[in-house]
Amino acid sequence: MRLSETRWPAGAGVLIVLAFGGAMYVTAAGARPVVVAGTLITAAGVYLSDHALRRDARRRQEALHASEARFRALIENSADLITVLDAAGLVVYQSPASMRVLGRAPEHLVGTSQLDLVHPDDREALASEIERTRDRPAHAFHLEVRVRHADGSWRTLASDARARLDDPAVGGIVVNSRDVTRERLTEDQLRHAQKMEAVGRLAGGIAHDFNNALTAIRGLTELAREDLPPGSPLRTDLDEVIRSSESATSITRQLLAFSRQQILQPRVVDLDRIVEGVTKMLRRVIGEDVGLRTALACGDGRVLADPGQIEQLVMNLAVNARDAMPGGGTLTIETRAVELRDEPVGCRMEVAPGPYLMLTVRDTGVGMTAEVRERVFEPFFTTKAQGRGTGLGLSMVYGIVRQSGGCVRVKSAPGEGATFEVLLPRLDPQDLPRVSTPPAPLKTAEGAGTVLLVEDESAVRAFVRRVLARRGWQVLEAATGDEALALMRTHGGDVRLLITDVVMPGMSGAALAERVRADHPHVPVLFTSGYTSTEIADRGVLPPDVELLEKPFTTEALLRKVADLTSPR
Repeated sequence: MRLSETRWPAGAGVLIVLAFGGAMYVTAAGARPVVVAGTLITAAGVYLSDHALRRDARRRQEALHASEARFRALIENSADLITVLDAAGLVVYQSPASMRVLGRAPEHLVGTSQLDLVHPDDREALASEIERTRDRPAHAFHLEVRVRHADGSWRTLASDARARLDDPAVGGIVVNSRDVTRERLTEDQLRHAQKMEAVGRLAGGIAHDFNNALTAIRGLTELAREDLPPGSPLRTDLDEVIRSSESATSITRQLLAFSRQQILQPRVVDLDRIVEGVTKMLRRVIGEDVGLRTALACGDGRVLADPGQIEQLVMNLAVNARDAMPGGGTLTIETRAVELRDEPVGCRMEVAPGPYLMLTVRDTGVGMTAEVRERVFEPFFTTKAQGRGTGLGLSMVYGIVRQSGGCVRVKSAPGEGATFEVLLPRLDPQDLPRVSTPPAPLKTAEGAGTVLLVEDESAVRAFVRRVLARRGWQVLEAATGDEALALMRTHGGDVRLLITDVVMPGMSGAALAERVRADHPHVPVLFTSGYTSTEIADRGVLPPDVELLEKPFTTEALLRKVADLTSPR
């Protein structure tokens, strides 16, 4: 039997009389659809034929397939990792992105425990979150964990997870993970740079104050020794004071090198030649139980650097390597030219792509843990026994390299030795400046005229004044730049030399020198510095036409500089 095409008002009560085999059945048609002989009668009283019903089902099926295809395309082409875990943490689904992010095919991960690839330090946190989902089926969490790549490296994944254990369509924990390894590395490098910069400022300030104090201590001690008769027993005590001040001076110079506040006097230098010269001394320093190998292959490569600082850098790295091989081993020093296309991975400083010379110092010693590698350049950090070393050797390396425009990176693991790679910008042969002939040795001379001395530290000022006065110089003293300019207005015609500290309250030494030379261009200038942050050495570089006397200085060094600047040209 088939109903006639009759439309009833929506919601109306309808009696449908069906007759089968002579029997009569009566049913009420209410708000719900009614199917009679394969025909759908809707709540609105409109019937759909068998054909229409099949067509509607087919459309729903096609829509479902299209939705599934879109979902599959989104998952399989997502840059993020999509992982589904069961309640025990086993992988039941892994998206294809695992090949790109972790170097592992999805089929190799299905059935494995997610915890197997997680860094040991991160497993407990992940296991705890998975455990919570057993009591809280809708539990959601965010977690960053390190996961081992197929090449053995660790990748940091930022994961957002939501449990869908009660959902029959999912039945697991859905984890969406994004690779944030590079971002975290950049953040770590930034934090490290900020920390080192803060420590550097502190170290530079301490070194500056110490250098002022050491200048006065050593200088006044030398003057006191001059006043003693040759056989006086006090001479021995004063000699010991001078030796102690020299030891303290070495420490302050290392602090200044680390803080990049030491004034460098760069020259065009042959890196191979410097390393070759240092290795001759190293054979006596590292001991007979350490073998020394060198492979110098920079060719005609040149760098713009302070040769004394590069020598110190090589020496410090070599001594550090020797200390890492208490039972003997092999120290290898290599140089070669390299071309950087991108910023080198693992470098502690940012450097631009381009040509570089690489100095590599490698040992076969005890190696370093990851924690030690992170702190190896920090001032006063050391793994040596108490009383051995200052913890400043590698921090000095860090400062020299950074101030020279290069970078340094460390590769090491416990039991695998350590490798330090120093990159210094290589000069283009066409840009090499002419190397001037070094000046003849200086001689001290007795004074004959007036010197304007500008120094804010009274003890240093008193020492310099006494040294110059003993040699016959008339000394005008000023504690600030303004005081010095006032003296120049009165005595400018008599002043033969301006001696000024670089860093002073108010007007800097560089600014003072510029104003003095504007009115008195014939007056030479001798700068003194314990550290600097002014135009002269903001970049840590001393211009070639500026004379500098680094604190702490001796009476002899002071007199030699004064004689050179005041002698007839």
